[in-house]
Amino acid sequence: MARHAAYDRPAALASALNLFWERGFHATSIRDLEGALDMRPGSIYAAFGSKEQLFMEALHLYAQAMRQRLRATIATSASPLQALADYVRSLGSDLQDDMPSKACMLAKTVLESTKKEGALHAAAASALHDTELDMAALFEQAVQRGELPPRADPRRLARQAQASIIGLRVYAQRVGAQRAVVELADDIAATIERMRRYEPHGKKIEGSK
Repeated sequence: MARHAAYDRPAALASALNLFWERGFHATSIRDLEGALDMRPGSIYAAFGSKEQLFMEALHLYAQAMRQRLRATIATSASPLQALADYVRSLGSDLQDDMPSKACMLAKTVLESTKKEGALHAAAASALHDTELDMAALFEQAVQRGELPPRADPRRLARQAQASIIGLRVYAQRVGAQRAVVELADDIAATIERMRRYEPHGKKIEGSK
């Protein structure tokens, strides 16, 4: 009879995610993981293969959660641009909460991974690219709905939005920046909202240029 794993895999992954998100790949040791997951090193290797493979699974879990959050915001917002603005404001509020790190785990991984960890760098960069594509799709929808002029470049706007969000999360790492982070998030969101020069069907918003 096959033996069943004597651990809760989702719970172990969640614990690993929090630890890796806080400390990064290099600063997290197997001993650290042993304590956080309440598993012996041999059990960790048997369950996940290696520290790198465990990190990859945690990174994937993080990326999935972030994309699902954006999609959930889209589902409840009145327009594509409003969805992105609402998403940014929600990040500003959430960055006040106690979390492993205020910075984006994907961006942190891109910055800290070396040539030796090329697979980690590629995975994080790919996940950031996927999120950028999600944002580009929102801007494309805004063009199609007539909220943005036809000349608008969705990919370029998406890059700007993602860079602003990453910058917001880096800024949030500063001690005592809580109030400033909320204000900064609101400023970024307001900038996105001001892009909306057209109502659906091309009717120009009063006062827009």
